[in-house]
This record gives sequence, structure tokens and C-alpha cells, in this order.
Amino acid sequence: MRRPVALGLAFIAFTGQAYSQVVGLSNVALRVKIDSTDGSVAQIADVKSDHEFLSPVDPIPVWFIEFMDGTVLSPEHATSCTVESPESGRHDCVVTWSGFDKAGHDSLRVTATVTVAPRASESRWRIAVSGLGGIAPRRIIFPRLGPIAEQSGETLAVPQWIGESTTQARTMLNPASGESQRREWEYPGTLSMQFLTLYGDEAGLLLSTDDTALKAKRFAVFGGGLGMEVSHLVPVGKVAQENFDPGYDVLIQTFNGDWYTAAALYREWAMKQWWVEQSRVRTGQVPDWVRDTGVWVWNRGPSPGVLGPAIALQEHAGLPVSVFWHWWHGCAYDVGFPEYLPPREGAEPFREAVADAQTHGINAIVYMNQRLWGMTTESWKERDAARYAVKQPDGSIAPEVYNTFVKAPSASMCMGTEFWRDTYATLAEEVVCDLGVSGIYMDQACSSLACYDPSHGHPLGGGTYWMEGFKALEGDIRDRC
Repeated sequence: MRRPVALGLAFIAFTGQAYSQVVGLSNVALRVKIDSTDGSVAQIADVKSDHEFLSPVDPIPVWFIEFMDGTVLSPEHATSCTVESPESGRHDCVVTWSGFDKAGHDSLRVTATVTVAPRASESRWRIAVSGLGGIAPRRIIFPRLGPIAEQSGETLAVPQWIGESTTQARTMLNPASGESQRREWEYPGTLSMQFLTLYGDEAGLLLSTDDTALKAKRFAVFGGGLGMEVSHLVPVGKVAQENFDPGYDVLIQTFNGDWYTAAALYREWAMKQWWVEQSRVRTGQVPDWVRDTGVWVWNRGPSPGVLGPAIALQEHAGLPVSVFWHWWHGCAYDVGFPEYLPPREGAEPFREAVADAQTHGINAIVYMNQRLWGMTTESWKERDAARYAVKQPDGSIAPEVYNTFVKAPSASMCMGTEFWRDTYATLAEEVVCDLGVSGIYMDQACSSLACYDPSHGHPLGGGTYWMEGFKALEGDIRDRC
């Protein structure tokens, strides 16, 4: 028997001098309400626990549009907001904002569609912008959820790298000594999965996207209470844009549990995607020695202090040992990249040591950062590397400092440029094919930066050029080696 989905109009609490009318979408697991006066999110509630996630005080704008010139548009700039009530048998509502004449965007229309699943505690949110008139946005932020009501045991969990969590999110974002703060994470990038989750003793909230094209986006939490949002970076091409749609949904789900429960919900979708189905592990393309490794050794320095101990460990442990090798290179660590060659001990001693270790069954992969170029190196000047570095919207380079001793700056090179991909692939070819190592560790390969240099030939800002560039780089290295 099909479970019912309740749809229609309701009224919420008295505010100011009038009642605000809301459009409600609900099923047996989830309740969502949209304020028809301004399109703000009036309610997200978990039915099982009867927990209300949003505070009724001071609702925030559900979207922002940030343009390349720094101006920001929000629902308050619209003179018209219409909310179409769902028709019988449908589980969605459509919110449209228009009338941005005073803000200088006469033809602009922003449309948000909210859909509640027939039975599950899942809602889908999609935004579309039309009538841009060739004025390119830098990013569109949607949905914005807040202020989120506080609950006991409140924990924010973020899949940054292998995962982080905190019970002090509100304190971190609202310091007593200063202005409210914001924390943002990129996907693809430092987020290993495209979601954030906030949960407590009463219920949990999962904010995720179902993007299978790996488009540039940002997940964020912010203060002024506590809020969550997703930023969609817009790819700005040579042809003036009239419309923008991210091409994927944002999912808002409620659950009862913790970060593991949230990850399991995400996993149901992720396990069906191409990066799982076509992974090198699943398709049998991973070398046997990698799969058979019983112990990985992380070490750094010249070969006598790295490979010798690995051979000894393998003999005593009785397990296959492989080596993850840092600072084998001739340049200063986190300063001289990509001047890796020759190795610290010289090419011939290094080559002989690697070959000898392989006769003992020891395979080594070496560290090679795949995006940094030291800005104090000779090669930075000689090869005019600055031309191919990632640029900010104002055309500047944002230096990154990792070596805390010398504090020398490095620049992130743009993966959308053939120059950088060829530079790195050529180095990798020499390291693997000539020096004989079994592989390279491409550090920060998960990074996905937004570049705004029009001379690079890729769309400015968002899009998929970074991941497509990395795929081309990886394929080139494998073809060469």
C-alpha cells in the first residue's frame, strides 16, 4: 500500500503585523515548508523525532548570486516572489523571483524547485537562473539553511580528507572576541565526498549533492548562529551567458544517528557511480604488488636510510613491504618543487638502490607534488611559470607556504594548461622509466582550484576543466611509462 504524501498550504507563527503563508511538502518522514512571501525556508523537520532543524527567528536568504565584479544579489532585491503550490499527485513546488530592475538586472529570473521524495526523508533542491544578459556570475549559493536550531549533542562532521568532526561548531563560528566566521571546503578537492552533516541527540541533517560530472563547488558552514550552504562555481566562457543551471541536485535529508549513518546514506548513491564501477581496483588494473602489500613504510631521505630498513622489516615481519618515499629529491622540501631531479644522492646511486630493493621484493613510490611550483626557484623565472599559475579573479597569484622554516612561497599551477601537464608528465617519465621506481605519489591530486586566467583557454572559475586536465595528465603519464 502506498504511503500518503501531504501537500498544500499552511500558516506559521505571527510575525510583525501579518501572518506569513507557507507552502508545505511532507511525507511520513519529512516536513518542508517554504515562505511564500520571500521564498525563504520556513521549516525542515524530521517526522520520526519531531525535531525542527530551523529556528523560526530571522530566516536567512535561501540564495545569493555573486557576480565577477563583486556585487551580490539576493531575494531581497526582487520585487516579485511567487510560489507555485504543488498540484495533486505531485511532490514539488516551484519558487520564482523576478523584478530585479532596481539592482540593474531587468530580465533576471531565479527559479528554485523543491521536491520531496514520496516516502524517504529526502528532499531535492535545484536552482536555475535566466536572463543574465551576458553578465557572468562568479558563483551561485543555494540552498542556504539557517539559523539552525541548537540541540544537545550537536556535532558537525565534514569528510575532509579522512574526516573531521567537532562539537564546538557554534563556538568556532561565533567567537566571543570577533565577527562570525565561515569555513568552506571544495569538492572535488579536500572533501573526499560531496556532503556535510550536522547531527545531535534528536536528529541529523545531511546536505549533499549528486553531481556525477565533478563540477567545481564549495560546501560551507557559517556563523551568526549556525548555517550551512552550497556554492556552485559558474564556468564563464567566451560567449556571453544568458542562463545557468548547475546540472545536479542538492539533497537535504534528515536521519536518526551520527556521521556513520550520514555516510551510509551517501554511500547508497555513491556506490552506483562511475568512479566506483570503473575504478582501477574493480577493473583489475592495480598491480599485484600494490594489492599484496602487507606493510607500507613512510620514510624520507637518501636510499640507505629508507630501502635498507624496509628490506630488514620485510625479513623480520614475514610480510610484503612497500615504501612511500619522501624527500628523495634534490630540491628543498616544499620550497624547490618541481626541481626534483637529480635525486639527493645522485641519479646512479639512486637507480642502483631502487633496482637492488626490487630484487628483494621491495617496491617504492616517490613523492612528487602535482601542482606546486616554488616561486623562489630558478626554473620559476627561466620558464616564466607565473603565466601558467592559477589566478584569482583580480589576476593575482595566491602564494601558498608549507615549509615553516624558510617560509618560501609556492604557487599552484593550473591543471587546465598543457604547459603544466607536460612539465609534470616529463618529470614523472624520467623518474619512473629512467630511475626505475614503481610509482609516484601525486600529492594534492585531490585539489581542484578555480582559475580566472583567460589566457589558459579554459572557462573561468567553475566547470570541469581541472578534473579533465588531471585525467589527461594521468593518462599521459601512463602512456609514457
